[in-house]
Amino acid sequence: MKVRILSNNCFLIDSDSWLYCQSYETIVGMYNKELGKVVLGRKWDCSRTTLKHIKLFLAKIFDEPLSKKVIDDMIDKGKVTYDDMLV
Repeated sequence: MKVRILSNNCFLIDSDSWLYCQSYETIVGMYNKELGKVVLGRKWDCSRTTLKHIKLFLAKIFDEPLSKKVIDDMIDKGKVTYDDMLV
């Protein structure tokens, strides 16, 4: 397992099959590398900081910056799903 700093208080945790986004002490997003599946908590945009960290995380996955509107569209189309265990 590898841990990288994306920004202040935002960490990318890389395991064999999953990438995790940790904002402060909380996992707020996950990406299954084998299935190409992105999972966020329902409150992924609850604060400016959490939203910033999610955007950094998704930019790493998709190799481009994504706006909140694009992320909302991805959720609506089912490309990003929710897990109620995440914040």
